[in-house]
Amino acid sequence: MHDSRLFVEVADIAIRKKTGEVPQQSRSLPECLAHYLNFPVTLFGSQDIKHKKWETRPLTDFRKFKAAQMATFLITLKNHFEGILLKDFYKAVDDYSKSLSYCSMKDVAAKLLDNKVCDILHNMKLE
Repeated sequence: MHDSRLFVEVADIAIRKKTGEVPQQSRSLPECLAHYLNFPVTLFGSQDIKHKKWETRPLTDFRKFKAAQMATFLITLKNHFEGILLKDFYKAVDDYSKSLSYCSMKDVAAKLLDNKVCDILHNMKLE
């Protein structure tokens, strides 16, 4: 549980700094779900996650349900954070791939293959 809380806090702070905000404190998982994904603030109720209760084994069915629910929320939030944090990278990759689509087959072959193969491809009318 500590790792997921740290991930949420670090990603939230990084995104807020990226947008020019100077965060004074980190948001909790429920706060991030409400802020980024418009989940209801009351989703977790007033429950605070007590780590000692989660160490008791076997887990109750209710705790198993809550763990599965939190895992689902964390995956959704991670994907959302990834999209925001890697937005510039994804755009650069997309731009690069679009620029490649404007190259002719001959241009691509010239960069990757020797002249003899380029001539063969050119004669095959792969343009």
